[in-house]
Amino acid sequence: MKKTDIEIKLNNQIPKLNNELNKYHKNISLKFKGKVFLVDDNLNKIKELKNDDKIKKNGYYILKFIDEDNNIYFIKLKLCKYTILYFILLLTLIIFPLLYFLMPKTNTNINRQMLFDSLNYECKFIGDRYVFNFNYGDENYKKVELYDKTTNTTKIHPGTSGQFYIKLNTVGGNKDIIYQMQVKEEVNKPTNLKFRLNNKIYNSIYELAQDINGNILQNSNKIIKIEWFWEYDNLDDESDTKDGMFSENYNFLVRMIGTENK
Repeated sequence: MKKTDIEIKLNNQIPKLNNELNKYHKNISLKFKGKVFLVDDNLNKIKELKNDDKIKKNGYYILKFIDEDNNIYFIKLKLCKYTILYFILLLTLIIFPLLYFLMPKTNTNINRQMLFDSLNYECKFIGDRYVFNFNYGDENYKKVELYDKTTNTTKIHPGTSGQFYIKLNTVGGNKDIIYQMQVKEEVNKPTNLKFRLNNKIYNSIYELAQDINGNILQNSNKIIKIEWFWEYDNLDDESDTKDGMFSENYNFLVRMIGTENK
């Protein structure tokens, strides 16, 4: 079948199919003949979509399209709407390097890394970030709830996964900082839910927190990406079933402690 014969359009255009990723920067509207389902990473159905439905939240999505002849196609989407923050960061990336090269080089303590760390502000970072600003003293604990990256909800269950981000900020400060992560009050953790940091797997957030420490220079920022996943356990289905009854309430408290690096 030719691509022009595919009877589904996203924003009035025929999308790329199967393993090719379709990227959009505005709400995605659907027009099709047949049936369309939103599915998870394991291609399990989550929700049936209707004609003229729109996808509005930033994130990754997989659609299962069944046309009127029962042909099946999978469509991968990434929605990343531009925000005011995006344009501010873009402007920063243009202006700051120009200022750096035009200004007299009298202050050798300025950390150029701050100019380029902004590149880490990917669209998926927006909404899942927990910012700790070391310029204002000790930070309070912040409540972290896990969001499934496919459905963008806190309704996690076996087979779901996602990520969240810790941003450390010393922009405007005049001290190098030694930082350390602290966690408390973990509630209703599923037995088989695990965390990943730099390709290392952790069985609990407490275990992971012990590896989140280090140095951050003055006038800079650092972003730490923490991934989580809840795999099916064929040998312990009873635990998954029991944990699933309380998983919507899973959360914990996090804070970052910073001390001057003398």
